Amino acid sequence: MDALRRAVVQFKNIEGAEALTQEMTRLFKGFHLDGVADSLPPVAALSVYQEFRELTPPGKEGDRVINKLVDRLVMADLLEEAVELMNYQIKFRASGERKAAAGARLAQILLMDRNPENAIKALHKSRIRKIPEKLAAWRRLLEVQAVAELGKTTEALKMLAKDFSLDADKLRAGILWRAKRWPEAARVLARLTGGLDAENLDDDAAALLLKRAVALALNNDTEGLEFLRDRFGAAMSKSKRAAEFHAMIGKKALETEDFALLARRAGELDIFTSFLKRRQVATGTKSAIN
Repeated sequence: MDALRRAVVQFKNIEGAEALTQEMTRLFKGFHLDGVADSLPPVAALSVYQEFRELTPPGKEGDRVINKLVDRLVMADLLEEAVELMNYQIKFRASGERKAAAGARLAQILLMDRNPENAIKALHKSRIRKIPEKLAAWRRLLEVQAVAELGKTTEALKMLAKDFSLDADKLRAGILWRAKRWPEAARVLARLTGGLDAENLDDDAAALLLKRAVALALNNDTEGLEFLRDRFGAAMSKSKRAAEFHAMIGKKALETEDFALLARRAGELDIFTSFLKRRQVATGTKSAIN
């Protein structure tokens, strides 16, 4: 690409020079979309992109180039670099629905980087008049999380008042958990786990059930713990969370230090941002943070 660029500059007035520019663009797209960039470290791939950024195709094809690179940067925990790239996308390339989607992606990365204030700013500066409902719902959840991260628990819960989707309940449960509002957290976790197949629990389901057990225990809800023991005890025995779960729901009272340890381990299963790890809206690529 560098050789072709020098040739274009040197022979710009010669017949056929336009074909060189087209070849540069083809190579640039192939480099980023056909797996060539994947063979390089993310920082090296970013360097190549920045060197030839003017070759980024317009529209959704260019979005694919940028989003694929952003995904790699996020996977490598290069969040500042990913933020810079998404800011460029919003400021110079995207418009309409594409701008709203890019703003959501930027807010998502900023929340991962523990920067809720700038996440809210990213959502506000990428607003448009008409946003598809699915994308609008996702943007609302991101803003709720940002508000909650700023310590505004009541405001965040009010923003979720009419939303009982799966993602909203996961976010609501996390907000209540961090606020140590155990009865309410237990009720939301009951909604999240009530329909689980007791004969077939995956790791995510086991983590939610452990969270529910902790919330019930912290609320001294013995009846709730007995229900969990009867319905999910056998299935949880086969899970990675078996020891913690059975210690939490056991009939024998736990020592204070043991209980604190188990509660802390359950707290590490962070459902507050779990919905972020499952979704990426309208970017043209699968989320790299599954």
